[in-house]
Amino acid sequence: MLKLDSRDCKSGRSLALSAANAKVQPVFFFFFPPIDEARTQQARNMLKAAREVMPDVSIATLASFLEVALSSGDQPSAKTLAERAGIPYARFMRHVDVLAEGTRRVPGHKVLSKTYNDALRRHEIQMTGKGLSLLDAINAPLRENTDQRRRVIRSGETADR
Repeated sequence: MLKLDSRDCKSGRSLALSAANAKVQPVFFFFFPPIDEARTQQARNMLKAAREVMPDVSIATLASFLEVALSSGDQPSAKTLAERAGIPYARFMRHVDVLAEGTRRVPGHKVLSKTYNDALRRHEIQMTGKGLSLLDAINAPLRENTDQRRRVIRSGETADR
């Protein structure tokens, strides 16, 4: 550590550095495991597919879309979907507004539909045809990777025979 003498500052002389008190501080480097380029490329392609349909949507809004897609079979309430996504209900419903019909100022993407069920007194959220197409585009890189793996496995099996 370098020591500065405050008396030198007051008298106008240059600062005196005490070299005797100078100690070298350890420097830490963080080493990360090597990046799996294939999986990173796959994730980038998935985001790219979503960005082509909805270029202005945040990752959090996209995560809400995927939560609805994962739960579309049992059609839970919006409150349940928000709990599963781990975000507050109000924020989840703002994401749904962007993904559905939009707000007063911003038109929606119409990948989800939001209806209010008076009998059950809850919002119900479903995927639209456009939403299913988007989900298919997001999943396309996964299918391509799976198909490649199957071809490699099959070629390995035939080489062993």
